Amino acid sequence: MMDSPNEISTIKIMIVGPRLAGKTSLIEKYTDDWGQAEKNGPLIPFSLMTKEILIDGKQSQLTLLDINGGERFLPITSKLFPFGGGFMFVYDVTDYESFRKIEIWLKKVDQLANHSAFKLLIGNKHDKRSDRVVSKEAGLGLARKYGVHFMETSIEDSEGIKGAFNMVLSNIKKH
Repeated sequence: MMDSPNEISTIKIMIVGPRLAGKTSLIEKYTDDWGQAEKNGPLIPFSLMTKEILIDGKQSQLTLLDINGGERFLPITSKLFPFGGGFMFVYDVTDYESFRKIEIWLKKVDQLANHSAFKLLIGNKHDKRSDRVVSKEAGLGLARKYGVHFMETSIEDSEGIKGAFNMVLSNIKKH
């Protein structure tokens, strides 16, 4: 929370999920018009991008953490989870193994993150209809199981990307 009207609040969104689910592409598509954003990475367990943004007329420091999907990094990256204000769990709808592995991330964040953190499950690459192996209903079911929000996105046509980030940002500022 902010102590003074001039203090800049910090908002951290962690984008997590298995390798090759499209996490980095999702971030790049969202931030492609940021221009002067500070980019650090790729670091081995995670990379991050920061930018000052206006939310409801107030300056905020937005930090996006792209968490490496390799399970071997989970002991390191999970130490960051208590500091996340929002989480985006990304899986690839054309890869059943990606969908199966997203549950590992959902469980770990559920155990370690602040329970008031906003959580969004994202089925990515939904534009690849002919290659799809995970139904929207399966994604919705998993979201219900963990009590998180759900939506689908497409890097190819940018569908849902800004909406996903805006949903997380608007729900973080409510807390």
